[in-house]
Amino acid sequence: MILYSDSEIVVCIKEKGVLSQQGKPGQKTMIDILSAEYSCEIYPVHRLDKEVSGVMVYAKSAEAAANLSAQVSGREMEKHYIATTQKATLDAEGTM
Repeated sequence: MILYSDSEIVVCIKEKGVLSQQGKPGQKTMIDILSAEYSCEIYPVHRLDKEVSGVMVYAKSAEAAANLSAQVSGREMEKHYIATTQKATLDAEGTM
């Protein structure tokens, strides 16, 4: 699902089971899905594990990818993690 898109970036929800970056031939990746949707090269800026779903930011140009990657490395981009559990109860800090 696309949440936002402009000429430089696309923000989407990566579903569980889909690779956020290139993998082995034949594996379903967000790069392939977005490249087909936008008919352009797509560059990953960060990643999520295959078995995790969540919001991802991808760049539509090498320059945008470099700028966004610098923001990630400089901790200018905030990441928030939310987890659901069925058995364990966590305290307010997220520890058991």
